[in-house]
Amino acid sequence: LFYFSQCDLARTITASQKAAENDNPGPDSYWLFGSLSMLAEARDAKGEHAEAMATSERVVQLFPEREFGHIRHFIHLYRAGEVDKARSYIGGFVSSLEKDTWGGTVARFYAGRITEKALMEASNSKVPRQDAEQKCEAYYYLGIAQMLGVGTGGKSAPPDTVKAAEYFRASVATGVFDYSEFWRSLGELNRLQGM
Repeated sequence: LFYFSQCDLARTITASQKAAENDNPGPDSYWLFGSLSMLAEARDAKGEHAEAMATSERVVQLFPEREFGHIRHFIHLYRAGEVDKARSYIGGFVSSLEKDTWGGTVARFYAGRITEKALMEASNSKVPRQDAEQKCEAYYYLGIAQMLGVGTGGKSAPPDTVKAAEYFRASVATGVFDYSEFWRSLGELNRLQGM
């Protein structure tokens, strides 16, 4: 995550590949999920969209119960220009959800079923740590939506890098440094500064 936040994509890919090779797939394999997700993210940031999509497809096959894997797969499809496929994918995923969860709420936002305001309201928690974690994630995913040009109702909108940067800064400001969205937000901010 640190390499990614510093825009060192080659080292991120190498470290993520090594970590993924050293872990055994299984439903409790937190490190494999994280390593493969980060590998897909780094490949995507490097412009290797086909490899990113293949890696994120592997993530959702190995870990179908992890909602954020499905959300990230939608993002990789969208970034690769597969907008209709991405919309169909996230819509199908949301329709398959059996219970209301935080990750499902984020997915419903990308599917156009809830607004940005509703997502932020859903991120509120009376438990301070949970509130910070969910806000870290919400701000990151709202920033990505701005970068992709995913507008209200799941429709396309012009990308807004200024608003995206505001969301990424808000994600980092939560101080939830043990969440990948914190580090991903730093990476996005560094890439935006390099544009």
